[in-house]
Amino acid sequence: MSRTTTSTAAEVIARLPEPVGAALEAALELFPGGRNARITNPANEGALNHVLLIRTEQAQAVFRMRRAASSREIFDYLNAMYVHTGFPELGGLFRLRSIGEEIAFLHQARALGLPVPALLAEGDDWMLIELIEGRTAYAAVKDGDLGAVAAVVDTLRQAHERGVIYGDRWGDNEVIDPSGRVRPIDFDVEWTLREHRPGFLEAMEMGVYLFNALRLTSERPALLDLARRDLAPRLRDRGYDMPRMAGVVAGLGRFYLDPDKPGNEWSLPASLYRDLAAPVATLAAELNS
Repeated sequence: MSRTTTSTAAEVIARLPEPVGAALEAALELFPGGRNARITNPANEGALNHVLLIRTEQAQAVFRMRRAASSREIFDYLNAMYVHTGFPELGGLFRLRSIGEEIAFLHQARALGLPVPALLAEGDDWMLIELIEGRTAYAAVKDGDLGAVAAVVDTLRQAHERGVIYGDRWGDNEVIDPSGRVRPIDFDVEWTLREHRPGFLEAMEMGVYLFNALRLTSERPALLDLARRDLAPRLRDRGYDMPRMAGVVAGLGRFYLDPDKPGNEWSLPASLYRDLAAPVATLAAELNS
């Protein structure tokens, strides 16, 4: 994982691969005060994208562009994880959206009133989007803020009611802004189905998020109590496929505890997840009760 650094626009352009530097230079030409921007590479930039945070005296934005390097390793990891949930076996497919497709997704989501970032500028293979200040849902849940869990669940439900699946929701892809509103970000992984299965992807997405909240939180007993008292009854009342959601949670638990699972630069040994087995079983039972 890279170290966070802040540099001038010229310094950043000089050290980027030539096509990425040229794209950033084009983006800065369209951005107020872009030539004098201070640019930060976030520590959680990820494997699939070049991500840069741009700030000037007039405005701020996020620059996104796909990496040229192969994404085979991360796709092998995701595929192994999804196999444990039954996703591919039941007709689920996932792929990496192009930047153009991600831009189209942003337009669609914003037209439906969903709280995704605003698109500020775009090129053939890059985009500038709204930089949302705040803390990630990952950080909030890790600190024991269970209100963040309920807020993310409500945000996902809002999208599902409009027929939108964000994909790849795990806590670092949601930012809680200063007003307390959850703002989903990062839509590079798309989920689809070979054939229509009503409610399948909605239950999958909710199960993935709830599992990761349980995995990350410092307050697992309190989160399980919240799931029993509030989250599971509300999701059931909204018509979610609760057995499918429970199966996703249980399957992800098996994946993280599998000592032979594929690795990547963020992997931790299965031994660190041993104490997750009982809470996962409890959460799956609460969702499926």
